[in-house]
Amino acid sequence: MQSTGQEGDSPVQRKNPRTRFTEKILKSIVGNERANAALQSLSMGLIPGAANSAFNLGSKIAPCGNCADMQRIKSDTQMDVLLKSKLESLQLKEGKKKKKEEEAKKGIAKYLCEDSDSSNDSLNDDDEGDDDLAGGQYLGGKSIMKAEETNPQKLIDMELLNLLKYCGDLFNTYKGNNEDYAEEIMLKSIELGKKTKQKVLVLDMDETMVSARFKSKLPEGFQTHFVIDFQGQPIHVRLRPYLTDCLERLSQIYEIVVFTAGVQEYADKILDHIDPDRKIFKKRMYRQDCIQVQDFFVKDLDVFIDREKENIVIVDNSIMSFAFDLDNGVPIQSFWGNEADDKELLFLISFLEEAFYSPDVRPSIREAFKLSYLKDSILTDDQAASKQ
Repeated sequence: MQSTGQEGDSPVQRKNPRTRFTEKILKSIVGNERANAALQSLSMGLIPGAANSAFNLGSKIAPCGNCADMQRIKSDTQMDVLLKSKLESLQLKEGKKKKKEEEAKKGIAKYLCEDSDSSNDSLNDDDEGDDDLAGGQYLGGKSIMKAEETNPQKLIDMELLNLLKYCGDLFNTYKGNNEDYAEEIMLKSIELGKKTKQKVLVLDMDETMVSARFKSKLPEGFQTHFVIDFQGQPIHVRLRPYLTDCLERLSQIYEIVVFTAGVQEYADKILDHIDPDRKIFKKRMYRQDCIQVQDFFVKDLDVFIDREKENIVIVDNSIMSFAFDLDNGVPIQSFWGNEADDKELLFLISFLEEAFYSPDVRPSIREAFKLSYLKDSILTDDQAASKQ
């Protein structure tokens, strides 16, 4: 592009009488950077030989006009009408394109960043049966049990932010003032009975306490602790490091409930190895106790009708599992069974022992993981943007 003068001599900076009125319109529609580019193009349009300048908005757009057209404009008002008309036309085209792209995506797919560095490849390694039995769901976040040892900026990636926005949208669509959802909560309500501990710990099973894989899908380095038979197929199971110590220690201060999105016939075979005498888990809950929302199995804590939310902690490798109870949810790194030195449960013990002494567990969880804060910030920003 040709230079139009010294630095500070652009149409915006020197307030050229023919273009000064365009600044606010441009910036309000396409932002500062694009506004400057557009104004530069307009200035070029008045220079012989530069008639083919165009707005550079990321697509091939017809030139804003040739020299003759520009020279016929005699007033600011005429220029205003021409420019506003072209910008509205461009905005309309981009809006239609974006709408088509969004309509082409369904469910959570429309919220995930295609160019994110965060990867979900491990989940895709499981075959259909594996994922179906376990009720596998997308995590959408990194390990945050070790937040104090990790760069916080790396823990807040765009996939996590978009996933939390999705959680908020699901809440508004399904749970907020939804009579059908409220009725399903009532139908799935659970009573834990006599209270033996002050607080309840709800633990996920797959990828939180154990890793279970079909033999054909065992990752390199997987250490099998036992094998279960499910419908004629052997499934190799590895207990997460420190699981026994974790359960023994936490069961002294928490009522422990295992809540898995896996099917009961499959889950019980694994849980019988972990807790053969049924002394650790006060209650076992399965896929039928979840509430299916689109393609996900949500573990809504409202089903516990004889326990208070301030006394319930849910630990899961999938944020979607506690999408409606973010302030009660402790996300944990997924366990695939071949990690060299997994210490997530040690960090979990430390955090839960502190949380136990809080009169309400939610402020501690909210402060430590900031999931609801991030979600609310996203929704607030979206609402502010929609009003502009």
